[in-house]
Amino acid sequence: MTMGSQRLLVRAACVAPFLIFAVVYGMTAGHGFINDDFIWIRESRVVSWTDLVAFFHRESSFYRPVVSISFALNEWMFGLNPLGYGLTNVLLAFLCGGAIYALVIALRCSRGAAIFAAALWMLNFHGLRMAVLWTSGRTSLLVTLMATLTAVALVRGWLWPALVFLVAQRRVMGGLTEGAVKG
Repeated sequence: MTMGSQRLLVRAACVAPFLIFAVVYGMTAGHGFINDDFIWIRESRVVSWTDLVAFFHRESSFYRPVVSISFALNEWMFGLNPLGYGLTNVLLAFLCGGAIYALVIALRCSRGAAIFAAALWMLNFHGLRMAVLWTSGRTSLLVTLMATLTAVALVRGWLWPALVFLVAQRRVMGGLTEGAVKG
C-alpha cells in the first residue's frame, strides 16, 4: 500500500463516524413535535424586544432562557416546520463534537485522540439519541456545548470566555438547578 493510499484510508476512517452520524440523524431528525415541544415553542415566541427580555425574568419552574432564545430563533427561521428544529439539534450535536475535539487538543493530546473522543461521544446512540431527536432535548445539547466550551477556555487559561460560557450554561440549566436545590 502506498503512502498516498494509507493517508486516504486514515482520512476516510476519521470522517466515517461523522458521516454515519449525519446520515442517521439527518434522516430521522425533525419529523414532528412531541410532548412538551408544543408548549415550549409556543412560550418561546418573540413578537417584540420585551418578549426576548422576558425570557430572563420568568418566575416559572421552567427557567431556561438560552433554550427559549434558540427556539425563538428557530421559529423566526423555519416557522413551525419541525425539520428546521431537528436539524438545529443535529448541528448542535456536531458543535458539541467539535468542542470535545477542541478540549482534547487543549489537553495536548493528538489529533487522532481528539477525533476519537468526538466520534465516541457522537456515536453514543443510547445517550445522544433522545437529545437530538426530541426537540426539547436541546437542553442537553446546549448544556454539553457550554460545559465543554467552559472546560476548553479554562484549560487554555482564557478566564473571561470561561466565565461567559459558564454563565450561559447556568442560563441553559435554569430550573434544573433550582429544582434540585429545592427538592
